[in-house]
Amino acid sequence: MKSAAVVEYNPVVAAQNANVDSPWHWLFLEPSETIPHLPGSSESKVLLLYQWTIAHHWVIKLGWNPKHKPPFKTGAMNAGKPKGVFLHSVRGLCNFCFSETSPGSIAYDHPVYWMQDICRELLCSEYFDGANEPSKRELIRRKNEVWHQLKFNFQNPADPHRTYATWLLYEIALRMAEKSKGVRDNGSTPALFQQFWKAFLKSMKDEITALEKDAALFKIEHDKAFIQRKGRGMTFKPLTLKKMDRQNAH
Repeated sequence: MKSAAVVEYNPVVAAQNANVDSPWHWLFLEPSETIPHLPGSSESKVLLLYQWTIAHHWVIKLGWNPKHKPPFKTGAMNAGKPKGVFLHSVRGLCNFCFSETSPGSIAYDHPVYWMQDICRELLCSEYFDGANEPSKRELIRRKNEVWHQLKFNFQNPADPHRTYATWLLYEIALRMAEKSKGVRDNGSTPALFQQFWKAFLKSMKDEITALEKDAALFKIEHDKAFIQRKGRGMTFKPLTLKKMDRQNAH
């Protein structure tokens, strides 16, 4: 099988075929638009493309079409689920926060464009964190610090000059979180917000936990992506694609 099969795959067409409504289908173009332009080795970029494409298929399954059948095998899908659930929760929070802003008060006229920028910022942060090769313990410490600031301190950990879209989401969400503290689940706007906020914080923590447990352990060798086998030992198998419908390809 071709190791670059994901690159040949048209994510926008796949999203349309999975009944993702317009203009949300454009969200799934982001990894293949951004990743090739990042500096560094092709190995790390191939792996990042695999991981984010798998995660986006989870966003489709969770947000639009539970019967959607991604072109990845079960092991790869399971490994990518924590990131997919997290991105799904980011989308939900972004959508809700957008609906509560006044027209023209932010620089986006639809939440999909806001979410595109957030995904680009998250993707680039993840890539450059890996490129700088921090220890696993340090990477987990940084992620836990972000989570703790949001959940307990109601502080915005994002830099508006480097990650404006993410900073804006946190800024609006934190204001709403403080106003909705202690609100009962009575169907009000603050109560509905709390559902999205709690789902976002839980999925962020779950992705950190998965990283701690190596639940989504991938590696790259000679431009080919591999996923860890279940069971004892550190053995790997190729991360391959199932046969895809021709209409999903270029």
